[in-house]
Amino acid sequence: MLHTTARILVDGIQEPVYRAVLESWGIHLRNLIEFFHPTRMSLKHPDTVRAEWYVKDVAAWNKALTPLTAGEARRRQALHTHIAHISYKRDARKTRWSTRDYDIVARRLRLFHQHVSPGRQAWFPDALLHSDAAV
Repeated sequence: MLHTTARILVDGIQEPVYRAVLESWGIHLRNLIEFFHPTRMSLKHPDTVRAEWYVKDVAAWNKALTPLTAGEARRRQALHTHIAHISYKRDARKTRWSTRDYDIVARRLRLFHQHVSPGRQAWFPDALLHSDAAV
């Protein structure tokens, strides 16, 4: 869904549908960042799904998966502020989403594609199919 909404946004779409697609894209982006880098808060919930559950070698995966950069962590926080709840800090004029935000997840999807166990690849057809796609 992240790839599909990203493509729609890049190809162009008119208001008011643009805002709905942008929010959908942001939700999927946020969810995938959490999938790769769960926060302490998300780990308090036992149903939080993590990428490490699906790789063939967890140690190799953890070694290959670089932490979020400071800039990526700020973007994750912006997603939390703009998507997860209504906040007085929510000001779209201060946050410009871009393909760099998409790249936070796209790089990790490519890495995940290299590490996912063969028996689980069929579980992620859309993510793995588009992991090399550029937006």
